[in-house]
Amino acid sequence: MWKMLWPILMVVASNTIYNICSKSTPREVNGFASLTVTYTVAAVCAAALFYVTGEQKSLAAEPGRTNWTAWVLGPAIVGLEFGFLCVYRAGWKIKAISPPALRCPVCCWRWGFCSMERP
Repeated sequence: MWKMLWPILMVVASNTIYNICSKSTPREVNGFASLTVTYTVAAVCAAALFYVTGEQKSLAAEPGRTNWTAWVLGPAIVGLEFGFLCVYRAGWKIKAISPPALRCPVCCWRWGFCSMERP
């Protein structure tokens, strides 16, 4: 049971923190500068978790094992993050934007526009 429960708890907690932080980012800071700081911190955390949890300890060898998804996910995440930053700066409330933004991918999956299965 815990194997199924902890990932969703992590998603819910992280999503809550994410939305609070996005909404609380100062308007005076350039959005891309803020994202640069954010992703620097994220990169350090990801590298540290790689060494803590990974069996293989050579991070330099890993990029060659990825496929196109790792490279396309980067710009997609920047688009999501900057989009949410702009949405919140435009005055949207967290409760107003999060459910619709989360429903869109679910609807695409439900109506068969994308597959959740791995090729």
